[in-house]
Amino acid sequence: MEVDGERPTGRSARWLAVLGGPHPPLDQAPELGPLAELGESVELRVLRSPALADLAAAVSEFAPTAVYVYGGTPGRSSDVERQAVAPLGLLLNDQGAIQDAAVDSFAAALAGLGLELLFLNFAGSASVASALQQAASAASGGEPAAHHVIAWPASTEPPALAALDFAHCLLGLLRTPGVSVPEAYALAAHMTKAHGTEAGSAPPGNGTAEPSVQEAAVPQLLALAAAGTAADAAANGVQPAALTVQQPALPATASVPALEMEGVDLSKGLSAAFPGYSDLRLLAPNAELRLLQAAQRFFGEALRALLTLEVRQLEVTQLVQLDRPPAQLPGGTSAVRCEVRTPSGAAATVTLGGPAGLLKNKALVQHAVRLAMAADAQTLQFKLPPPGVPLPPTHMSPGVASGAPVVEALAVTSLWTVQLLKLLAQESAYRGLVLLGVAAVGTSPVAAFGPGDAGRLTAVVTQNDPSKANAAPPAALPIAGPSAAARASGAAAAAAAAAAAGLRAMEGVEAMAAAGRQTASPAARQQPQSASKQQANAAAAAAPDPLPWKSNRPPLPQCSEVAFMSDLIAFLTERQGRQIDPRTFPEAILNGSKLDLFRLYKEVCSRGGFKVGNGINWKGQVFPRMRNFTPNHRMTGVGNALKRHYQVFLLEYEQVHPDDITGDRCGICGRGDEHASDWISCDGCDAWVHFSCDQRMSRAGTFKDFAKGKGRTYHCPRCMELRQQRSVQEQTAVQASLLAQVLAATNPAEDGGLAPMQE
Repeated sequence: MEVDGERPTGRSARWLAVLGGPHPPLDQAPELGPLAELGESVELRVLRSPALADLAAAVSEFAPTAVYVYGGTPGRSSDVERQAVAPLGLLLNDQGAIQDAAVDSFAAALAGLGLELLFLNFAGSASVASALQQAASAASGGEPAAHHVIAWPASTEPPALAALDFAHCLLGLLRTPGVSVPEAYALAAHMTKAHGTEAGSAPPGNGTAEPSVQEAAVPQLLALAAAGTAADAAANGVQPAALTVQQPALPATASVPALEMEGVDLSKGLSAAFPGYSDLRLLAPNAELRLLQAAQRFFGEALRALLTLEVRQLEVTQLVQLDRPPAQLPGGTSAVRCEVRTPSGAAATVTLGGPAGLLKNKALVQHAVRLAMAADAQTLQFKLPPPGVPLPPTHMSPGVASGAPVVEALAVTSLWTVQLLKLLAQESAYRGLVLLGVAAVGTSPVAAFGPGDAGRLTAVVTQNDPSKANAAPPAALPIAGPSAAARASGAAAAAAAAAAAGLRAMEGVEAMAAAGRQTASPAARQQPQSASKQQANAAAAAAPDPLPWKSNRPPLPQCSEVAFMSDLIAFLTERQGRQIDPRTFPEAILNGSKLDLFRLYKEVCSRGGFKVGNGINWKGQVFPRMRNFTPNHRMTGVGNALKRHYQVFLLEYEQVHPDDITGDRCGICGRGDEHASDWISCDGCDAWVHFSCDQRMSRAGTFKDFAKGKGRTYHCPRCMELRQQRSVQEQTAVQASLLAQVLAATNPAEDGGLAPMQE
C-alpha cells in the first residue's frame, strides 16, 4: 500500500481517496485524476491499493469528512472507450469474485462516520452500499456511514470514460461555494449526459427506423437510513427501509435563500411586508449569445443551473442612485445601479427599478436582485437554425481549447447573463465552464481550460475516436423547438433540455466539440485584466479564422458601403446559421442612429485592426468619422461601446480579410511589434508609429492621453513637418499677396499719368 499526503493539513474538509488502480491517462495529473479538481481548499490523503486493515486504520486516524473510492481502469489508453471501471481489488478473492466478508469489513470500517459524501466509483459498488444499509439497520443508534452515497447500479458496468467525466464534474462542482451534494450530483449528471449522449435509431413497432437517444450512463445518488431510525423500525417489527434512490433537481429560482431581516414579519410574504415590492424590476434587455460548445443535449439545463449557482448567493457591493431613471420605467419610480459580486469572484453591474423607498434598503435590494437574476437565468434559450440553413462545421484555433475542435450554438439571453459568463471565463480559478465543455467566451478563452481538459473532453465526446472530431455533422434529430425548456422540471426537464440545447448539440455528438466561444450583442462591461491576460485574450481575438471566406466585393479602399454591407451580411449569415434582414441590420443603435458599421470597419482596419486594442483612439479618432457622431453629444463610454460592437459584428469578418489591415511597420523606425507595442495612429496621414519612437520635445502628453479616448489629436513627426512647411508657405503667400497689393496701390496708372488722389 502507498500513502500520499497530497494536501496540507488544517483544512475543514478532509477527503480520503482509496485508489484500487490507475485512472485513464487522459489528464494532466493522471496520478490523481479527478481528485485534482478538489484544488488546494481541502486536505487530501490518498491510499493506493490498501488492505482492509490499512483502510480501517486510516479512517480512524484521519477522520475524513468525505471518501472517494475508485476501482481503477486496467488496460491501454488507446481502447479506453471500450473499458469499464474495475471492481475494488481489496473486496475480491483470488478468482476475482466479490467476497461478502470483505464487503462487510469495508462497510464496518466506514460505519457511523457520518460522512458528507461517500463516492463508490467502481463496479459492484451497489453491494457495498447495501452492506452499509444493513450495518445501519443492525446498529442501535448514531449516524449512518454517510449522508449521501453515490454508487453504480448492480446491473451497470461503469464505462471508463463516463465514470471519469462524471467524477471530474462532481468533484469540480463541490468546490463551488454554497453548493450541496445533491445539487452537485444533479448538475454533474447533466454534464456527463451532455458530453456522452449519442443519437441513433431504434426500430418502432412497424419496423421503420426512428430517431432515438442513448444517454450516457451515470451512477445513482442513494440515501441511507439513520442507524436509530432503522433500529427503531426493527424493534417495532417494521421492515427497515431499503436504500433510496434520489433524483435531485437542478438549482433553480426556488434555491435562492429566503430573506431574513430582524424585526420584520415576513410570514405573509415580501409584498405584505414591503408594499411596492412586486414593482421591483431588473432591467436587462435581451441579447444574442453565440457559443461554441461540445455536443451537449443537456447543455441548456446545465448552463442555466450553473448561472443559478452563481447568482443565488451574490452580494450587492455598491448601490448608485441614477439621476435619470430609464425611460421604460413607469412614472414616479426610481432606479439604482447595483455592483454585484458572485461567490466565484465575478463582478457585474445590473440596474434595478422600483419605488424609491425600497431601493434604499440594501438587504431587500440584494434579495430582489438574487431572485430576479435567478429567474432570468432560467429563460436562457438556444436557437435552432432555420430549415435549410447549413449547420456550422467544427473548427479549431490554437487559442481556444488548446486547438480542440469546437462547434457553434446560438442562444438568446439577457445582457447580465452575457456579462457574467464573460467574467467567469476570465476567472482562472472557476471550473464550471470547463466542466460543462465551454472553452471560450466571446473573444476571451476560458482561463481555466487547459490541454488536459481538451484531451479528456475530446476523448469523452468522440468516444476516443479523433476522426469524429473533424467529420461533418450528420442529419439532425427532429426535436422540438426551445420554447418550454425554462419552465420544465423533473423528467420533463430532461426532454425539454434537449430542445433547449439546440439541434446542433445533438449533431455535435458525432461532430465532436470540446468547447467554444460566445459573443453577445450588445455586450456588457468587462472587468480590468492583468497585462498577461490582456495579451492572451488579444492573441485569441486576433487568431485567424481557419475557415476561409471568398468575398465578392472590391478591395476595401475601392469598396462602396452597399457592397461592403452585402458581403458582411452574407458572411454573418453563413457563419451564424441565421437569416439577417438587410433592412434592419445592424440592430444596434449608437447616439440615436443605426450603427455605422462601414466607417467603423474602415477606420479600425486603417489603424492596424482590432488587435491593436487601446492603441486606437476609439473616441477621438474613430467615432468622429462615423455617421453616428454629433459634435454636441453627451455620450460616455463611447470607446468601450465601439469596441464591443466591433467584436460582435466585425471581428470575425476582419479575421478572414487580412488584406483590409494596414501594414504593421512603424512610420518612424520601420520596425514592428518586436520593437514596441505602443502603437498610435496619426490623425493626419493614418500612418502607424510607435509612440516611444516619437522623441520630439514639443510633444505633450503620454501614450494614455492619446490611446484612452480622451479626444487628443496626434500628428506624427512627418505630418508635423509638412504642416509646418505648409504653414510657412501659407504665411509666405499671404505676405506676398499683401506686398503685391501695396505695390499695386503705389504703381502709376496704366495710362502713364499719376494716379488720381482719393478724397
